[in-house]
Amino acid sequence: MTKEEIKKIRKDCKENVSSPGKFEGEAIYSPYFRETILGGCQDEEFSFHDGCYDAIIVTEDDRKIFPELASVYGVICNETETGFFLCHGFNQDDYQEEIENLQTQEEEEENEED
Repeated sequence: MTKEEIKKIRKDCKENVSSPGKFEGEAIYSPYFRETILGGCQDEEFSFHDGCYDAIIVTEDDRKIFPELASVYGVICNETETGFFLCHGFNQDDYQEEIENLQTQEEEEENEED
């Protein structure tokens, strides 16, 4: 990816998080990861009564675009009932813990349906 492409991605993302709307006030990389999810490239997806959560392990290419992700292992994203898109970054241990929590919630809901 060229420097110009990186600049454009960052500029577009910064505009999205700086303007009123679904990304308002979120981390600069939130719109980028939403596009990743819309492209079907999330690593894991969880659905239950609270909605849908998508998990993505951050790559070195992601970090080249967003140096803010230097200490982030993975992100977990979801869209709220009111349409806001939330994206939270985690270190490896916390990411694994969140994945386990989401798996447990999803399994519990599946068991309730049986």
